[in-house]
Amino acid sequence: MNINSLLYLMLSFLFISCSPTFYQPNNINTPMLKEEKQIRIGGSFGNSNNLNLEIAVAPINHLGLIGTFSTFNPDKNEEGEGGNGKINEGGIGYFNNFYKNFIIDAYGIYGKGNVKNYFINRSIQNMSKLNANIERFGLQGSIGYSSKYFEINQSFRYIKLNYYDIKGN
Repeated sequence: MNINSLLYLMLSFLFISCSPTFYQPNNINTPMLKEEKQIRIGGSFGNSNNLNLEIAVAPINHLGLIGTFSTFNPDKNEEGEGGNGKINEGGIGYFNNFYKNFIIDAYGIYGKGNVKNYFINRSIQNMSKLNANIERFGLQGSIGYSSKYFEINQSFRYIKLNYYDIKGN
């Protein structure tokens, strides 16, 4: 690596670390459905005041329906900068059991929501706003192991995220 490449890399980290968060991905809904007529409900509450509620149902064997509601509302910093966002998401997919306790699944997902950000515009020394609606669609899946005592899985998600109706000052 030459000196110019190293300098460019160091500068890119400097600018990336100073940017506000306009979007934060939510948890992946991985229900690990096993059989028809099964319903799974879950949720989480974590850092930055984020809430994630999930539901999944298997109306027939090998067909899964999932739904997720997520909200993100971190505390404002000492200068009053902050923001929030939410998204509703749904999906339809396939699940299957193999080798007794192993489960594999894949879902097509679609979601809509919005983001709002408040930050100080240093060039005019004024509080600025940026609001936008978001739409995303993609593919997610997981492979896992389920026993009487615990469940574990590994998941992935590929998302195409679109911003629209962007407004700000």
